Amino acid sequence: MMSKNKDTVDWNDHVGWLDRRLALADPNLFIFELDEKPVATFRIDGEDVSYTVAPEQRNRGIAKLMLNEVRSRFGRLRAQVYADNVPSIKVAQTAGFEVVIIDV
Repeated sequence: MMSKNKDTVDWNDHVGWLDRRLALADPNLFIFELDEKPVATFRIDGEDVSYTVAPEQRNRGIAKLMLNEVRSRFGRLRAQVYADNVPSIKVAQTAGFEVVIIDV
């Protein structure tokens, strides 16, 4: 729902994208775990970070923990966030990221 591409993604297209991404020398795709359980993901494209928390894990402070860790390991990055996604804007700003607002 918060992805920049609002079109439905065909499963085979998504798997193809993932295969190509993982074939890169530095795919920069990460799974964030708590207590050895995957709860969120993030990826880095140049100076941009994209992230999501599993729906059943939201509102537990996971994004804050993850983005603080991302900042400590990768430095100050840019997060493009929809204007109506206020929680994500706040957590990205709190973690010290440059936030670029995307209009819906």
